[in-house]
Amino acid sequence: FASVNGGCNSFSGSYSVSGNTLSFGPMAGTQMSCGEALDAQEQAFLQAIGATRSYAISGPQLILYDGSGQEVARLNFGG
Repeated sequence: FASVNGGCNSFSGSYSVSGNTLSFGPMAGTQMSCGEALDAQEQAFLQAIGATRSYAISGPQLILYDGSGQEVARLNFGG
């Protein structure tokens, strides 16, 4: 079970991991409107999650890659 906060809304859903292969199921979330910029940021994040097929960990970062090996997101651990 994965749970994330997109900056305004919270999202959760299933995921599957095997080795460095990673994929996310459909994400459910709250649907507050938080302004155009933040709404666009959250949509881009959800698109990256949907495109994720593998990952790597580099120091304090989780790096997500799509099926062609292109980086789609870089997330920092901690606060």
